[in-house]
Amino acid sequence: MPAPTHSQIGPSKASCWSTCSMSVYLSQLMGDGKAAKTKAAKAYALQRIQQLFPGETAETFFAACASWVPNRESKFAAEGTMAHEWAERILKGTVLLKELPLEFAPVAEYVKLCDVLLNRWQGHRFIESRVPLFYHPEDRGTVDCGIITPDGSRVLITDLKYGAGIPVEAENNLQLALYALSFIREYGVIYDFTPETIVEIRICQPRMDDSERVWETTVGELEVFTAKIV
Repeated sequence: MPAPTHSQIGPSKASCWSTCSMSVYLSQLMGDGKAAKTKAAKAYALQRIQQLFPGETAETFFAACASWVPNRESKFAAEGTMAHEWAERILKGTVLLKELPLEFAPVAEYVKLCDVLLNRWQGHRFIESRVPLFYHPEDRGTVDCGIITPDGSRVLITDLKYGAGIPVEAENNLQLALYALSFIREYGVIYDFTPETIVEIRICQPRMDDSERVWETTVGELEVFTAKIV
């Protein structure tokens, strides 16, 4: 199965496109991820930016920006992808926890946390769930681990961050708020969610000393929080 492509307006890039809409077109032009896979995408991006930066100004701007675009296929990104793949396979039961390679041993903490949360709240668990983005349904985002209690009164979103350098906070995290609300909208046809439904947004960063961070909010508060952005 081919790896899912990443939207240029996906939650993981929300901190960029929510403050600079032109970054979407620039990313397409500079070959960021899969967005520039066709000549049509590049042509459209070039046309759109040239409307904003006509003439030679655009060419100069593009040349300067070329040195700013990071290597998206860094070893750190590849490592994170592998960590998620191991976590998914273990949680779905296709491999055993004891089969986890030593270099990905920290993944075990995330796996155990997901199991603890399921045992605590019961309900239904969704692993690596691909859901339509509520603000752009043509694109999808992936929720690492989502749990919905049987009565639909609580939704738990747990995100694995494998980086070891900078701690990622859960509270007011735009990326996870967008994932959470997209997940809630997708399964709202099954569960009777209300504005008062509690949402736990949790980050597990197992290679950090303070590995677990939680933001407890509600569906209504998430609606207000994301409305300012999208």
